[in-house]
Amino acid sequence: MPAGSDLHVRYHPACGWSLLGFGVVGTAAGVWALLVGMGFGQILVMGPIFVFLGYRYLAGECFSYEPRTRAITLIGPAGNERLVRIGEEELLVMEGGRIITVYRGKRRKLPPRRVFCRRDDWDAVAAAIPDA
Repeated sequence: MPAGSDLHVRYHPACGWSLLGFGVVGTAAGVWALLVGMGFGQILVMGPIFVFLGYRYLAGECFSYEPRTRAITLIGPAGNERLVRIGEEELLVMEGGRIITVYRGKRRKLPPRRVFCRRDDWDAVAAAIPDA
């Protein structure tokens, strides 16, 4: 790993495929209900949303970690980003499938969870965190 390079953590494929499957089935059920005269159901609206989210989970990243600056960029399924800077005096630890910051005994859990991430990407971040 080159010095200062970001580590990108992608979503676990099961998250994306599950949402994509729900979306396709929901859209098909909504179209079928519309065709047989059962009316315009909410599922017809929700199906394409699940398809979109499933695609984003398959193609997108969960978060990235910059080892040099110890910054974590949280990336939502819609593509929105939020930067979390880890202070010099804060410890950054991985515990129980979570990333936790510890500052003066106060623990703060960050949103990424191991279960939603690809194992090899998560393990690379765990290896890059010196306090873990």
